[in-house]
Amino acid sequence: MRIVAVMAILSGCLITASAQAPATEPDAAFAVATIKPSDPYSTGKGTRIRERRFATVNTTLGYLIQYAYGFHPRQIVDAPKWLDEEKFDIVAIPEGQATPTNDEWKAMVRRLLTDRFALRFHDGTRILPVYLLVQKPAARVTRSAGNVTVPDLTFRRGEGVIRLPAKNATMDEFAHVMQRNVLDRPVIDRTGLIGRFDFTLIFTPSEYQIAMTGGGMRPATDNPPPELFTALEQQLGLKLQPAKAAIQVIEIDHVAEPSMN
Repeated sequence: MRIVAVMAILSGCLITASAQAPATEPDAAFAVATIKPSDPYSTGKGTRIRERRFATVNTTLGYLIQYAYGFHPRQIVDAPKWLDEEKFDIVAIPEGQATPTNDEWKAMVRRLLTDRFALRFHDGTRILPVYLLVQKPAARVTRSAGNVTVPDLTFRRGEGVIRLPAKNATMDEFAHVMQRNVLDRPVIDRTGLIGRFDFTLIFTPSEYQIAMTGGGMRPATDNPPPELFTALEQQLGLKLQPAKAAIQVIEIDHVAEPSMN
């Protein structure tokens, strides 16, 4: 999520920021997209991109908006209740032969939301609680090799812990995936780290984080790793610092359930 800071102050004070502005890509579209209701008995949720295939499991429309536009659930306002209740499985293939970049995948999902869910909204601003992602005292991450532009940021659950073996990820992308999957407020990157990095984060999830990643998981009992905030500091040299921000939101004007196919 691209944040333009007008004023940045430390924890407990107000900062002013704006989220990534929605873009219009009239030519960015999937060649084929199948949308079906999720199996109500299945567990887990998420988005998986492999080469030229985009797929989601147990994802709500709210989750798709978060992925496509970089917003936290708190930044989506005036939405119908079903936005975060009804779940869908999606499989989509892009046009052409090239493998899309991360930004191109998101542009195609934005077009899908417009065409299949009739999503219409306008921008607004609200003062919201946020986290600032900062270095403390210095990040312990490894700069990625090569020129890969699609990050691998997939949470993996098992043995009572959550793992995030990140590859080719910018700090902005890391902040985005954290706010989308395991945190209760938007995250603003203030690390100052430029480029793409590899690192692994392992933590014991809270009940909230278990629910956010699909439920059906018990906390670890034998020698568990630390909780998320401590793990960030100990393993990556990063810290989530509470603050408040006048931040961009999207106010839903219209949305409809999609035709299934």
